[in-house]
Amino acid sequence: DLSRMESGKMKYEFANFNFIELVDSIVDEFKIPASDKGLDLRWTAPVESMTVWGDSWKLRQVIFNLIDNSLKYTEKGWIEVGIKPDKDIITLTVKDSGIGMSADTAHALFQKFSRGHDSSKVNAQGLGLGLFIAKKIMDDHRGRLWPESDGEGKGSTFFFQMPIKPPPPSPSSTFDSFIKSM
Repeated sequence: DLSRMESGKMKYEFANFNFIELVDSIVDEFKIPASDKGLDLRWTAPVESMTVWGDSWKLRQVIFNLIDNSLKYTEKGWIEVGIKPDKDIITLTVKDSGIGMSADTAHALFQKFSRGHDSSKVNAQGLGLGLFIAKKIMDDHRGRLWPESDGEGKGSTFFFQMPIKPPPPSPSSTFDSFIKSM
């Protein structure tokens, strides 16, 4: 993914899909690993389904990475996944009682090969590419990805936010579609 991204050849397959089902399936994958670690993984799926426009596989990578990081950097306590739909935007949060971070660490997390301060004490693995790639995927979906923390030792919340609907077609793509239809 990194080499495709850097060469501008990252391919996306945008379509409508049920966002709640996607998140539900990802959370389900983490139930056993969270339980094995003694963590309480909290997720209550909203009653209604929610259709969004995006590449479900790429967005799966982003959400998987956020929950996986919470699992890696939370030694005891809980991880909570939540969704807040708004009129045109969906916000997903992954909040934990883990190691937290300073403002400087939060700012640097989305840099290539960057890892949190003291993160290797909790998780020795990792190259520091997951959040860098996740941020690029979110940018390509016209979304945002950012962390918040009250400081080291006080847990973290990662926010994933993106528009629900597809963007209007650009004039050039409309023209290209017109030409192809001839």
